[in-house]
Amino acid sequence: MQRAVSNISRALPDYFDQYVGFFGTENPCFEYKAKMHNFNLPGSESIGLFGKLVNSLRRLSVLRSFVAINNIDIVISFGEVANVLNILSRHSSGKVISIRVAIKKSLSEEGIIGAVYRLLIGCLYNRADMIVPVSEGIASELKSVFKIFSEKITVIPNLYNINEIQESSKAVLPDEFLPLFNRPVLLNVGSFCKQKGQDLLLRAFKLVNKKIPESYLVLIGQGPLKDELVQLSQSLDVDSNVAWIDFEENPYRYMGKASVFVLASRYEGFPNVLVEAMICGCPVIAFDCATGPCEILKGGQYGLIVEPENINQLAEKIIEVLTDQTMANHLMKNGKERTNEYANEIVVKYWVRCIKKVINLKRQVELIA
Repeated sequence: MQRAVSNISRALPDYFDQYVGFFGTENPCFEYKAKMHNFNLPGSESIGLFGKLVNSLRRLSVLRSFVAINNIDIVISFGEVANVLNILSRHSSGKVISIRVAIKKSLSEEGIIGAVYRLLIGCLYNRADMIVPVSEGIASELKSVFKIFSEKITVIPNLYNINEIQESSKAVLPDEFLPLFNRPVLLNVGSFCKQKGQDLLLRAFKLVNKKIPESYLVLIGQGPLKDELVQLSQSLDVDSNVAWIDFEENPYRYMGKASVFVLASRYEGFPNVLVEAMICGCPVIAFDCATGPCEILKGGQYGLIVEPENINQLAEKIIEVLTDQTMANHLMKNGKERTNEYANEIVVKYWVRCIKKVINLKRQVELIA
């Protein structure tokens, strides 16, 4: 989420005055072309449910006052919490909400909280001036499941500084990981959580490693399921061929040297890492999950698509890429060509058009991450 907001902020023209608001969790490694403002309230991380509800109400007032004092023309929010706050704060500026994940699938895993947000989305999102999903799949879901007005929806994919990513991919790897990349390497980058499906990938890797014993799986990320995933790799007896790397500021140097990038997610929105791996010249394989991968890869034209959560099929496709250099080269070439459509200078025009439509050439932009 923060990377996406950073990319948009940096790509917007200089004639927009930007503020980036966040709730006490901003990662300092991301850059913005904006003034930063922390909307976090003291004690919001340690109080109970009632206290969090009170703090949410206070945030509505704080946001409304901030927008008025700074003469903000439009507020663009990212994520369900920020989107709801954007609408409920009842400020007089333009309201644009960005949706970056398959909502129905993600909320179904959130229990009571997910049910509440699903209700709020149905009641509130049509009050926004513009709704910006990152994929056509999410747009379709908004219309069919949440009955969002079609005229309010504008699909804008994620954008990427292609030259910057490609240059970063050339960086040298740490000495401890250099020897690994003399072998066939499967790479996955993402938070260690159920959504990202590293458990499915580990089970597929068990089959790959049986066929190609020298193969290695590199997992980059952090998250609540790491210990569980490490235990799974041990129970599958592949832990000696799995490398774990914590949050990496430059994952592109690994993408540029891996044999194949595997997206094993159960659901997505518009997976950044898939496009980034393609930019770096890495062949990609992805589950046909909701939403994004099939749209990005155009049904398999620019990367291999696998039936959702089909571990055997995933292993077969990985083995195919690792053993067929002609296919790997074809995927690398096609993948790079595809990503040109997501270049900063192309996608940012859609954002500018959206902003101007909502605020009619007004000048200040606030991004809520």
